[in-house]
Amino acid sequence: MERAVELRPNAAWYVILETDTYVFWENLFELLSDDRFYPLYEPLYLDATVYETHGRRYAQSGSGFLLSRAATEMLVARRTGAGGEFVEPSVL
Repeated sequence: MERAVELRPNAAWYVILETDTYVFWENLFELLSDDRFYPLYEPLYLDATVYETHGRRYAQSGSGFLLSRAATEMLVARRTGAGGEFVEPSVL
């Protein structure tokens, strides 16, 4: 994800797909153009069903997932040291 943000820091959405997944891009673009999914301010994760096990929730990505810019910024936000190394763990 850090590399995706580095390459496209102003992307509204980050789409992560498995290599065997076919996407109907027109449908995806229409879905994401809906005002409910305005990505600049809301951390949104669009994916398959979220399961709960032992009081903890997790997502089952299946063939891929989408992250809004705000969600991606939260995911990759970590302090770095003088040499550029991460000095904090990721949120995952």
